[in-house]
Amino acid sequence: MSDEKDMSRRELLRGRFLAGIVGAVSEVITNRLDALKNLDDREEIPQKSIAPPEIIKQESIVARSKLKRAFPVHRPPGAVDEPTFLAECTRCGDCINACPHDAIILAPDRFGEAAGTPMIAPADAPCHMCEDFPCIAVCEPGVLTHDVPKVMGNARIEPFHCLAHNGSICTDCFDACPVPDALLLNEGLPEIIDDKCTGCGVCHNVCPAPSNAILITPLPERPARTIS
Repeated sequence: MSDEKDMSRRELLRGRFLAGIVGAVSEVITNRLDALKNLDDREEIPQKSIAPPEIIKQESIVARSKLKRAFPVHRPPGAVDEPTFLAECTRCGDCINACPHDAIILAPDRFGEAAGTPMIAPADAPCHMCEDFPCIAVCEPGVLTHDVPKVMGNARIEPFHCLAHNGSICTDCFDACPVPDALLLNEGLPEIIDDKCTGCGVCHNVCPAPSNAILITPLPERPARTIS
């Protein structure tokens, strides 16, 4: 009799266990069906219209032109933004002839679309920042103008190569700098003041270190000409 009771109890527990599993599975299936029904009941999402091929091509060209950056060129003082400079410079050579220090030259062929336009090579002949800026005065198209800051580039001292930073007495860059307060001496060590420096390249040109200690880089971008 005891065995029959144990048998009945096990069967009862097994039945409850199986019923629980069946109930859980049934609930999952019901939830899935409800979710699918909700998807079917959703409003149809409008598809994005596709532009004609010619419009897509035009938009692609415009996007690429915006991403394209002009090649950095060390321009004379007062140069406007590079796209305007390239578009309006007449390649007349008047600024070259007007420069009393022979600092302005024609960009060589390797400069691509900038070839033949006026530039400065500080290692050979830097800009001396003339007070009257004769190069600006003779520029008829106005791509050299007083309407923009006369900043051409950036200068940076490499302490590893600088004689003063390595125990020698040297003030050549400080003595030659034509821009007031653009280059100072701090306990005998040259220091470039970024917001004063014009990137003229004089300091780079006079540096006597075996490996030039002053790096000059042209401005990557220049401001547009002010239209009054």
